[in-house]
Amino acid sequence: MRPRSRTCCPLLTGLLLLAGIALPRPARADRAEASASVTLLVRGCPALFEEELRDILGIELGELLLDSSEPPRAELNVLEVACERARARVRAEASNPDRVVERALLLDEFPGDAAPRAVALAGVEALSAVNPTLSERLRARPRAVPAEPPSAVDAAATPASPTRAPRSRVTLTRGLHLRLGALHRRFLVAQGAAAWGGRVELSWHARGPWQIGFDVEAAVAKQSVTGGRLSAAMASSGAWLGIGTNTSGWSAAVAAGARAGLAQLRGEPGAAGVRGHEVLRPWAGPVVLAQASASVGRIEVAARSEGGVALLSVEGLAQDVASLRLAGGWPALSLNWGIVF
Repeated sequence: MRPRSRTCCPLLTGLLLLAGIALPRPARADRAEASASVTLLVRGCPALFEEELRDILGIELGELLLDSSEPPRAELNVLEVACERARARVRAEASNPDRVVERALLLDEFPGDAAPRAVALAGVEALSAVNPTLSERLRARPRAVPAEPPSAVDAAATPASPTRAPRSRVTLTRGLHLRLGALHRRFLVAQGAAAWGGRVELSWHARGPWQIGFDVEAAVAKQSVTGGRLSAAMASSGAWLGIGTNTSGWSAAVAAGARAGLAQLRGEPGAAGVRGHEVLRPWAGPVVLAQASASVGRIEVAARSEGGVALLSVEGLAQDVASLRLAGGWPALSLNWGIVF
């Protein structure tokens, strides 16, 4: 009986040692897997830009990119992308908070849908720099090879591919803008003219916040007076310089400049014995304006408000009384349709 006891105990001890060595290995593998996983945070970017960014990162990172619905954990790598006007800031942080890489890209330097692709690749490079484990996993991960198109029978039996359909391009609103619009201007003085007309605008939205523009406007105002009617046909041009935001699909700006033009005043008699005269006079003054636009592709719609003061004014007289005046301050509103080049 005693020899059996001595043989059994060493065997049991060896089995327990083997189990103790084998058991921790899955836990270490889980930790290694977690240290290579990435959670993506996107702030201030258009929805289409974010969706394209996630699609491209999904191709580059594969299963290492966690679903957006899963909350970030302390042991994961974090890739944060923040859109600020026409700039994207990329920040990669490893599990160790001391290991951070930040980069900035100007989005309007990339044409069409190249902007989200450039941001995604910059994010992958930043993640590889802060986490060598992730870099090794990316090098070891096999790339997907395009397969031949399946037959009709195979397509019916195979589940739909998770690859998403191609997205439309992200359009940036920088560039040359040509706009046509309707106009209303009113002079805020007694007997001030209220004019309706149209306008043509040509403006340039630079890569930074700057915008510069030039326009030509034509409008007509009419006023009934005793013995007839006064009319004013106004033509003017304006130029301005402003700052604003030029982001995907929309822009906004505030600006200051000046407007100058000519007004043709005409008296139209409506009774016998009344004489009408016609004169041509200049008018001008400084302006401030605010405008906002939204675009789909190259087509855009823009709203604009303008305020100014007529330092050089015009008055139309009826029986020696000022009855139609282009003087004092004025607000002007316009709705425009345009194309971006």
